[in-house]
Amino acid sequence: MKSLLKLIDTAYSWFLRLANLGQHPFLLAVRLYWGWQFFQSGWGKLADISKVVDYFTSLNIPAPALNAHFIAWLETVGGIMLMLGLASRLMAIPMAIDMIVAYVVADNEALHAIISDKDKFTGAAPYNFLFIFLLILFFGPGFFSVDTLIGWFTKKHKLPEPTAVSGALLGASCGFLVVFVLLLVAGSVFPERAGVLNHTIVPLGLLVAVLMGVITTRRQKKLKTEN
Repeated sequence: MKSLLKLIDTAYSWFLRLANLGQHPFLLAVRLYWGWQFFQSGWGKLADISKVVDYFTSLNIPAPALNAHFIAWLETVGGIMLMLGLASRLMAIPMAIDMIVAYVVADNEALHAIISDKDKFTGAAPYNFLFIFLLILFFGPGFFSVDTLIGWFTKKHKLPEPTAVSGALLGASCGFLVVFVLLLVAGSVFPERAGVLNHTIVPLGLLVAVLMGVITTRRQKKLKTEN
């Protein structure tokens, strides 16, 4: 019986290890996908801001022009920061509030149906965004984020495994991430140059990844020596 329990405990421990390996890539995928959606939503509003102002006016929102510009820029900048994992937990607060306000003002019926008709509540446009922002707020952006890189460089927190490999992985992944996100955004802002920018992502991203990997490896070795 004891051997069976030990076998179950060992198997479950390996299961948790495998599951934990997917935690940070999952958070990265969530941030990239929904951050891009949020950015596109905000950039679309900025491109046709008069339509947004008219819509806000129809909803009797105070100062519709001011609020339209504020929301458009919040979604545009917030989407970029979410993809980068930069001040992501802080930015998740106003973005979650934005979605709550969207529920109250534009999807009030869905909000009131949160208990009586769950499908209507979860089918409303703000639901997915609100869920993602709360996820990032409470669980953080994960390992592959600029927040982790900044925190590590300022020694606010240590990496789970203080090795040169972990330092290189963090630096390289963040270097490629920054290039990927910025060029992706640039391609959306300047669609006429999107082809050139898209072809630049991989070579430039790999170059920056290598440079950041070298920098963070040296930094990690220095921290290990100091400790």
